[in-house]
Amino acid sequence: MLIVIFALLGGAVYGGFRVYQHYQLAFITPGCQAGTGGNAIALDFGQAADAATIADVAVYDHLPVEALTIAYATAIQESKFFSAAPTVVSWP
Repeated sequence: MLIVIFALLGGAVYGGFRVYQHYQLAFITPGCQAGTGGNAIALDFGQAADAATIADVAVYDHLPVEALTIAYATAIQESKFFSAAPTVVSWP
């Protein structure tokens, strides 16, 4: 009798896991974020592109992870992660 209970319980757990795997994408909220959990910061697509550029430079220059963290923190603090494109001034 105990074997039957464990078999049914194992089957239920396995079935639940398979359902979760199948519908896993439905539980993910769309969008980009930096960080995880309660420390996550939501990013729009422009901010995510800037973050990818910063990460690309860090990887290209073989910088340590700590340097990337400092670069992200500086970008968030100084520019709110928005691209600081130069302003075009038209002369009369």
